[in-house]
Amino acid sequence: MVTQAQSRRLIHGPRLGQWWALQLQKRRRARLSASVSVPPMLDSGLLQFYRAQDGVKVVRSFNETVAVPAEPFAGMASYTALDDSGNYAAGDVVRYYLAPYVTVDGGRVYLGVTTYHVVNVVLADSGIERQEWTSTPTGVDGFTVVRWLNTTTFSHRHLTTASMAAGGVDTGTGWTAGLPWSFETPMVSAKAMWSRFNHWLPAAMVTEASPLGGVAFDTSTGYQWVRECGDDVARLTDCTTAFWFCPTGVSGIPWSVRGITQVMFSGGIEGDEEIPAEITIGGNGEIAITDHVPGDWYLIVNRNDTLEGLQKLTAYRLRDSARFDGATDAMGTSLTTGSDYFLEGMLAAVSLGSSWHWNVQGYGYFDRLGIWDRALTSEEIEGLFNFGLGWEPGD
Repeated sequence: MVTQAQSRRLIHGPRLGQWWALQLQKRRRARLSASVSVPPMLDSGLLQFYRAQDGVKVVRSFNETVAVPAEPFAGMASYTALDDSGNYAAGDVVRYYLAPYVTVDGGRVYLGVTTYHVVNVVLADSGIERQEWTSTPTGVDGFTVVRWLNTTTFSHRHLTTASMAAGGVDTGTGWTAGLPWSFETPMVSAKAMWSRFNHWLPAAMVTEASPLGGVAFDTSTGYQWVRECGDDVARLTDCTTAFWFCPTGVSGIPWSVRGITQVMFSGGIEGDEEIPAEITIGGNGEIAITDHVPGDWYLIVNRNDTLEGLQKLTAYRLRDSARFDGATDAMGTSLTTGSDYFLEGMLAAVSLGSSWHWNVQGYGYFDRLGIWDRALTSEEIEGLFNFGLGWEPGD
């Protein structure tokens, strides 16, 4: 017979830490249920919410209804310069940005993912061949192609998926000047986060077991979890980003909400590999943690609060409920009518696991990302943590 004392001894090592965290969570929930009649209004202002899913390339937000195909660039081929077939000059540098879309109610809805090709023209009177794709993507209605010539001039064209896959030659003519979008007429994008590998095409998500239940996204081998074409988030003023994070490295940028130069949130982590107990978190090292233990999970909450003129950062540790707070008066920068729409609107990105732009990786495990169009209160953050072990929209 196994006695009660013996059965308790069967829980040991890492399992003990997970078991104890769950017991603390149950106690917190019990206290809250006794003292709070209504949970914090965490659904209020919630724009997007994502959970990691093993093996998938794209995860839709809880409130996204648009079907998002997992292989929008299937069969994609390269671009190459072609002699005596156009009017490009020697020395021209041509960048093509491809944004796939689906058609919904007569309008284009972009998929939150892009890719690009760069061609360096060597000879005068060259064209650029878009080689035939090896297959045609399904579930994609077309592509908007933005051409950026010599980093000075924009033009664009819209191609059906069949036309894109068929290939062709760009002679340098037939383009519509400028971008197809602006701050006043923005691009509309599906709320979808993509698993990317080494800042390139979508790749199957790699995961680890999450203490929240289910799985967590693993960026420790060079993956990122990204939503591009993020105009809707880039133009927010008061806003909050919250997610669960377990660092597996001691330096880098684990999360960001930004365009190329305009930054709303950019969170760094720094530490000493010889002393892993000491880490700082935040774009400006707002939080210092001196008793970090490898394997610790944190609820990270980044807020832009225009009323107080502060950007605030909170880290709640799962292991012992320790709370760490920091703030800076370096407010986030929002997309405005005066912004460069290409750099700060089309290329605006929400990223976990890297800065996305500038290729700075942030290694760790990530789960349950939420984005709000308001600054959560301190009490709501406490509620998010206390109700957060398994919290999802609608709880």
